[in-house]
Amino acid sequence: MSDPFASHLNDLTSADVVVRKSAINALAKSGDPRAAPALIQLLDDPIVPTRCQAAQALAKLRDLAAIDPLIRKLQTDVPLVRRKAVAALTRFSDPRINPALIQALADPDAWVNEVAALALGKRGERRAVPALIALLDDPNRKPAGAHWTMVRAFGSSRGAAITALGQFGDPQAIPTLVRAMEDDNSEVQRVLPFALKGFGAAILPLLLDALKSNNETMRFSAFEMLLERNSKPPVPLIIPLLKDSKERARRNAANYLGQCGDPLAIPALVETIELTGESGSVALLKFGTDGKEALLSVLRCPPGEHYLTLLKSLESPAGRHDLFVPLLLELLRSNEATFRAQAAKLLGAYSDERAVPALMAAALDSDGKVREAAVRSLGTRGDDRAIDLLRAALQDDYHGVRYNAIGAIGTFGVDVALEPLIGVLRFTRSAYEREAAADLLVMFRDPRGMDVLFTIADSPDDAIANTVALKLRKSGDRRAVIPLIRVLGSEYRFQRDQAAEALGDLGETTAVDAIIQAMERDPEYSTALVKVLGRLGDPRAIAPLRRRLEQSRPGYDEPYALIGALQQLNAIPVLVEALRHPDDRVRRNAAEAFEKPLELGEWRTAAIAGLQQASQDRESTVRSVAKKALRRLGASVL
Repeated sequence: MSDPFASHLNDLTSADVVVRKSAINALAKSGDPRAAPALIQLLDDPIVPTRCQAAQALAKLRDLAAIDPLIRKLQTDVPLVRRKAVAALTRFSDPRINPALIQALADPDAWVNEVAALALGKRGERRAVPALIALLDDPNRKPAGAHWTMVRAFGSSRGAAITALGQFGDPQAIPTLVRAMEDDNSEVQRVLPFALKGFGAAILPLLLDALKSNNETMRFSAFEMLLERNSKPPVPLIIPLLKDSKERARRNAANYLGQCGDPLAIPALVETIELTGESGSVALLKFGTDGKEALLSVLRCPPGEHYLTLLKSLESPAGRHDLFVPLLLELLRSNEATFRAQAAKLLGAYSDERAVPALMAAALDSDGKVREAAVRSLGTRGDDRAIDLLRAALQDDYHGVRYNAIGAIGTFGVDVALEPLIGVLRFTRSAYEREAAADLLVMFRDPRGMDVLFTIADSPDDAIANTVALKLRKSGDRRAVIPLIRVLGSEYRFQRDQAAEALGDLGETTAVDAIIQAMERDPEYSTALVKVLGRLGDPRAIAPLRRRLEQSRPGYDEPYALIGALQQLNAIPVLVEALRHPDDRVRRNAAEAFEKPLELGEWRTAAIAGLQQASQDRESTVRSVAKKALRRLGASVL
């Protein structure tokens, strides 16, 4: 019989490139150091891919004799070979490699730089610091106008150098790392904060100086790093960021100034409000009365492009100040419907008595959105003066008004809302509006409203009959059983599932046959139906569940739910059968069922025998679970 190792060595000299490649891979996998000399010779093969494959194989063998030949390959003029060589060298721990890796930092290929830099950082080779600094300072590593692939590659190499310098924590690298904040490459910006963390407080003065830079990227990077360190840079240094070209920089600067609470920032926030938008207005609101007055002065100016955005900032808790009420009342008379609608929406949160009459007037506005916002706000006020108007709003020709009027009138309680809500259920065509009214009537639990709901639920032809039946599950009223059983025949799975769960909550065993039929009609049944059958505990469910279990296969049914239901039904014979099921999951779940309390009775012997057989299963998890179950039963483990 021929020696495979010798055969592979012989194939290395084959003229067929594919045969050589196969032999190289086989020798690499063998891990046999005797293959190293032949593979080292292939580092000089005229075929570039063969040289690369040889370097990769030597990396796996890690024979020290390969170090010097691999180092020599770093001088080849083929970039791909240099890449494979440097990658291979990083797999060796021999210190002879470090000088070569330092020299590789000057390689013109960015990929070689990246691998070398990361390896030197992990090795803790501090002699690499000057070369890493030179790599970062080299203008040729930031080629202007280069293809995006080159930009990305050089960015990754600079990022690797930054990471390594951060691991060393050498103070001489700090100026270079600070200058790197000017670099807008995404990889550089990603790793730089982590690298600078290793320098502690020594970096803080330079970060503060960087805030004064004319370079936007540098200013923003310094600001972000200072915030990460929980430092509090002076307000004058942050104010210029409010005019930054990056939206994120402006937003973060505005947020920071709002948290600082330094009044010095108020004029700057007002000046740049068109740039900072909602972030700037929210920041002003945090300054107390002075900030609110400043924002009010902005809002009283002629509306600009971002005016609506600024108005929306008043939705925050800090914006709910009576100082803004006159402005909002004035905006209700604006010619711009969007401003009127936003003002009506905001006034709902104010306790000022002037708001209610103004909102009642807005509820009659010519624009539907304005009426909708006014009606919603009137609901939050709970003022009796609005009741008649809200009743009338239930007949509005705009859907949003009618829908919000339902919720608004519901806030006045059952005595006021009952008759209007019943009217919505009886006479309104919109399913959404009727469902909203049904929600409130279920919450009120008034017998008159409940009677109407049960009448709808008992009407299969009603468009919302199924929805109402499902809402009635919360009532606990057994009159819901028949409508819920009907919903089990719905074309929508989520309705079938919810109906089954509701029947399970009611403990309604009369629904077992209907649930079984729903399960058998659906070839891809949901686990909800199965779980309910287990909860109801009716033995009629055992046979159909057994049939479904026999059909179960990976990626189709959920064996866990089936076994769980059978366990709740104490279906011991079926569980014993399941220990021999072809699906690993079924066998495992069946064994797990025997870990839980079961009344084995006359089936104890059969259960133990089945578990003992499962303890020898081909699947390790089945074996493990079966053994645990046997120990629980006090039976011997084979």
